[in-house]
Amino acid sequence: MIGGAMLTFPVLFQKAGIVTGIIVLVVSCLISYTTCRIYIMHLAPKDNDVEDTIKRIMGLKWERFFRLITGFYLILLNIIYLILIVDQIYNIIFFIMSKAGVENSIANKEVDHLVFDKFSKQYLAIIMFLPLLALTFMKNLSFVIKLASFGVGSVFIYFSFLIYQFFKSIVDGVDFNQITWVSSNVG
Repeated sequence: MIGGAMLTFPVLFQKAGIVTGIIVLVVSCLISYTTCRIYIMHLAPKDNDVEDTIKRIMGLKWERFFRLITGFYLILLNIIYLILIVDQIYNIIFFIMSKAGVENSIANKEVDHLVFDKFSKQYLAIIMFLPLLALTFMKNLSFVIKLASFGVGSVFIYFSFLIYQFFKSIVDGVDFNQITWVSSNVG
């Protein structure tokens, strides 16, 4: 399963550097492996998910705390997804409108303040918020599961793009002075 951490990996490697990013990634993998191993060791046959295991082992208070923490985590992930979706779609719309010659009706991509007199990221965020909110509160998840199959394809396309960019930068010539190798800026 690809979780919310997947969203932060490009930023991690950009800010922290390649060596530091790999170290953080290995530590994260070890923590995740250890956590999953502990969970599997304490899993009972009647437990359907993590919530049941926490309730059985730690009690009702910890189950409620787990629900609160996971709910808060999902809200934060939805905010991150909204920001990424708006940023990507806005770049596509900006490209199309600039090629069509109507760039005066859309706000510049690099604007650092709220813009409501032209089509802007703020308008797009309002438009995208409603469908994402509806997806968040759906009780019948069959539609979301169908959407997830497209997610697998998009992850494949994403990794293909990364591999393409890697080889393109090698062919174009990499300026190793611009690459951050090690940094103390980990988060």
